[in-house]
Amino acid sequence: MTPAGALLAAAAAAAWGVPTVTHCPDSARPVRTVDSRTPWACVLSEERYQDGEDCPPGTRPVTTVEADSPFKCALNSVVLTAPRGVCPPGHLSVPSEDRSKEYACEKTGKGFMGGPSCPKGSRPVPTPGAMQSFKCVSGPPAGDPSPEATPAFEAPPVKTRSQAAAEAGAPAKGGVCPKGTRRVVTENPFSPVQCVPRDDGSPKRLSYKAFRRAGALAFEYPAGWNLTDGWSDAEPAVYVMLDRGRDGRPVSLSVTRARRATSGFVDMETRIWQEEDWHSAKELGRTRNAGSLTVRLEAPGEGRLTLVGAPDGYFALAYGAPAELFARYLPAFERLEKTFRNLETAGR
Repeated sequence: MTPAGALLAAAAAAAWGVPTVTHCPDSARPVRTVDSRTPWACVLSEERYQDGEDCPPGTRPVTTVEADSPFKCALNSVVLTAPRGVCPPGHLSVPSEDRSKEYACEKTGKGFMGGPSCPKGSRPVPTPGAMQSFKCVSGPPAGDPSPEATPAFEAPPVKTRSQAAAEAGAPAKGGVCPKGTRRVVTENPFSPVQCVPRDDGSPKRLSYKAFRRAGALAFEYPAGWNLTDGWSDAEPAVYVMLDRGRDGRPVSLSVTRARRATSGFVDMETRIWQEEDWHSAKELGRTRNAGSLTVRLEAPGEGRLTLVGAPDGYFALAYGAPAELFARYLPAFERLEKTFRNLETAGR
């Protein structure tokens, strides 16, 4: 961790009045989270708290980067920070689960938008205002026909191994995908290689619609994507998500508002240091418009982040997608970024 990262962790600990540690207590283990303000947390090891539900007193629900089980219960009694350590090139020192070791080494490259995927059989749904930006739910998307309730009395036909693999979206024997599909490597640990329709890889022109909140903001987003308006919550946010009916990490856009009066607020420069230090983001450039600073960052192939200055803080415009879909849907974020307007100034 750089001196900037250490100062941020110390500031967080001071603000919350809790000690900063580099190892978790015996009852917990270190886990990376998707919250840029607290990228590490000590989560309870007990099996009954592995779904992040019914967290006991002294803990809080957090979203982790563990794809198979992203939600956990984290201790409030400590702030976990990455320790200093000497690691091979391309690696970063991180908290170790082994208390006899001062630190562990983790390969870098996980971007600030590299959040968790949903387990197989579930799909992401945004949760504005909650500590977790989205949750994983089972069942088909809203509007899909419900399954037939009438039982089938006839035995189902026996399928070949190739047919079963094709229906599951996995390559058949020999790694060959059915006609009309292509083979992709996914972030789903249950099915790391899948066959997806070929049109997933061919760019299609997106149509857009306008979103406007009087006295707050306005922007355009792709028509047909799911928009959740949480601007009235304690931490104002608007989430836009493409529901592709598949498990795994979602394609998502979001706009959030950071204000100095909000608990846990960090200024724009500190936020930039966080993204660079903790998540290997790279700054693409800075511009000024009527005195307002705009800073653009990118985690290559994973996400984009644009910070737009405001009198008492800033807006954060974010985009995240699986690596194989990043370039395809990047124009959606560029359109949001281009059409974004701050309407907080009176008379606008």
